[in-house]
Amino acid sequence: MMKQATLIAEEIKGYDEVDEAYFLDGACGLMLKVTVDGLNELRNFLEKRLGKVPGVGEVETCIVLETIKSPL
Repeated sequence: MMKQATLIAEEIKGYDEVDEAYFLDGACGLMLKVTVDGLNELRNFLEKRLGKVPGVGEVETCIVLETIKSPL
């Protein structure tokens, strides 16, 4: 699992939409923080970029509704 996650990370780390990427313990493998202009752009990123990376299987999204605290 880690080897596949490493290969995926190498592929996506140069994507402009990807702000942060983390290896996770457990079944998830990777967590990405991406920034796009809207839901259509998110769908395009998931379908046309991330979804075409070899080894990417299931993708789960969470959308931030409101920032309560941020280090910036």
